[in-house]
Amino acid sequence: DEFISAEHRATLANSNRADVFISIHVNRSFSAGIVGFEAYVMDYGSLPGGQILSGHSQLLDFAQANYVAQSKRLAQHLVAAYQARHPGSRAEVKSAPLFTLKGTTMPALHLEAGYVSNAQERQNIAGETFQQSLAAAISDGIAGFKKEQTPSSN
Repeated sequence: DEFISAEHRATLANSNRADVFISIHVNRSFSAGIVGFEAYVMDYGSLPGGQILSGHSQLLDFAQANYVAQSKRLAQHLVAAYQARHPGSRAEVKSAPLFTLKGTTMPALHLEAGYVSNAQERQNIAGETFQQSLAAAISDGIAGFKKEQTPSSN
């Protein structure tokens, strides 16, 4: 295991011409009752106003701008795939100005797989069955997104 900074992750994805960028995390809340799967896309409308950024930072901030609509569609596919494998679970698409999405030049998501502050979700997240189901849902979501992006040849 080696820590790779968020900026370097974006650089790796960009230089390898990745089709999509997905950063997977687990969430935490002060309330133990909060649960759910969340797929975040970049939100430029909530970037702090009046903040002066360096030219390099501005380039990174807005690299994802051309891909926000595609990122939302990817998020919708992943949420639907997650809900298909976990019926009745709370799963939703959200947006925020997240550093993990900064600098990516392809559809990009920040996934929160669940809340470790909730005992049941913490147990699920640690289990192999949930991890395999999560990986399958992510794979299904990407496949659905890619199928939508590929023109049919009729």
